[in-house]
Amino acid sequence: MLINVAICDDEKIVSDDLRSKITRIRSDYCIDIYNKSGDILGKADKYDIIFLDIEMPEIDGMNLSVMLRDQGYRGFIVFLTSHMEFMQKAFKVKAFRYLGKPVNPEELEETINGAEKEILGRKSIVISDYGADRKIFAEDIFYLKADGNNTIIRLEKEKITTGKTLKSFLDDLGTSMLYQVHKSYVVSFKHMKIIDGDTIYFQGIDDEIPVARRRIPAVKKAFYSFVRENAKPI
Repeated sequence: MLINVAICDDEKIVSDDLRSKITRIRSDYCIDIYNKSGDILGKADKYDIIFLDIEMPEIDGMNLSVMLRDQGYRGFIVFLTSHMEFMQKAFKVKAFRYLGKPVNPEELEETINGAEKEILGRKSIVISDYGADRKIFAEDIFYLKADGNNTIIRLEKEKITTGKTLKSFLDDLGTSMLYQVHKSYVVSFKHMKIIDGDTIYFQGIDDEIPVARRRIPAVKKAFYSFVRENAKPI
């Protein structure tokens, strides 16, 4: 699985050293470096892990992390600093870990292993949205609709059109959460409320999705199985 990493530190020698240490642990990671804190704004969605130096000019790491979360970044933020008194503030922006500088290779490897384990459990796909890369998590998708050679992604508050096919979504996200109910529709069982006749209704949105009549028994069986497996005890 390709993991995309960003290092944001105004000291080039520090960022180069961290990239070298990460590469020794995971040689297949794709790593980008930002030596100006503001340069990563608007680009963060493509990264699974962002290493942020807390003490940077222009925008410090703590304020930058707040801005990234406000922009919807849901990946893993790892803070880098020489001053451990910042640790308590890190919890406010849901930082994944906190590494002292210089970075200890063993602690770095432990951090990478921990983040990777969680990343593998969160299926996602990167699409082009108005020319910019955007990461879409499977858990946020309500349904997918074929639209000619394109696919419409229905999220809670928006619809996005992409050139990827329905098949490519199923191949890439290959999760029990998504199920093809019609030649033109793939739905998420996580957000599905009920199947009534040949129509699917969702929780949180008013859209209604048709089910191919011949697929109704299989869809019901798969949906009820998903509900049983994911039911939480009271």
